[in-house]
Amino acid sequence: MLSKKEIIEYARSLNLDLIGFTDDSPLNNHSLIFQQWLASGNAGDMKWLYKNPLKRYDPHALLNDAKTVICVAISYFSNSIPSQKHISKYAASSDYHAVLGQKLRDLLKHMQHFDPGLNARICVDSTPLAEKAFANRAGIGWQGKNSLIVNEKYGSWLFLGELIINRTYLTDPPAPDRCQNCTACIDACPTGAIRDNRSIDASKCISYISIEYSGNDQLELYEKLFGCDECQKACPWNAEPFQTSENQFTSPNKLYLSSLEDLKCMSEDEFSRHSKGTAFERISFDKFRKNLRSIDK
Repeated sequence: MLSKKEIIEYARSLNLDLIGFTDDSPLNNHSLIFQQWLASGNAGDMKWLYKNPLKRYDPHALLNDAKTVICVAISYFSNSIPSQKHISKYAASSDYHAVLGQKLRDLLKHMQHFDPGLNARICVDSTPLAEKAFANRAGIGWQGKNSLIVNEKYGSWLFLGELIINRTYLTDPPAPDRCQNCTACIDACPTGAIRDNRSIDASKCISYISIEYSGNDQLELYEKLFGCDECQKACPWNAEPFQTSENQFTSPNKLYLSSLEDLKCMSEDEFSRHSKGTAFERISFDKFRKNLRSIDK
């Protein structure tokens, strides 16, 4: 069985920028807040969020013999990739689900080499785990007023992942809240989607509208094609963030680099080819075209 220090060292060799350890106890207070958020209709039409909401805050619901949740984060901020007005920076390069998922599989394989009886569950966004709440408790960062995890070195340009294991390790202290009286992210939100309790009204959020929303009516996108970074751009902790050390996040994809005119001329086959392995796979070609038409209005 590897020591905590050895796990951290190996994780950093995989270009995982941040790693923290927390225990298996459920986050009951967070669960209650989440259920109230759902009851208020803030999830929009993301119906999957209503399925087993309690599971998200209890590691044992995902791994029966859970004892520790290892939380990791990797920066995706790179000065070599220019900011785009219409596309969120997180969609600039490779799909992080695949990149971070592979790194966690590599970490788990390394740990199991020294501990064959180790049982684990890998979580990267699609698994029903409250990633931000556990990341905060593991010391990765605090949950900012725009609901994102913020780290004092890397800002909020972070992808999160977790490894739930059946081994006990010394836990890390939660990250302190450093937002204080700042309201920059709230003030910057074009639609007023950021609520006063560090949660988002998804039905107003441009990221939700441009990616998840499946309604036939076209809601206001404020010239956004895919996602929105306005609250992140306004955050003081994102002024000079540490750069990513992961090469897969330093090479922009074709869709991110293309001009709006080129995107408007793109065929469905071209979109399918260029979106493969990127965040753009989350939307259909019809949704892509609908968002483009919204920018023209």
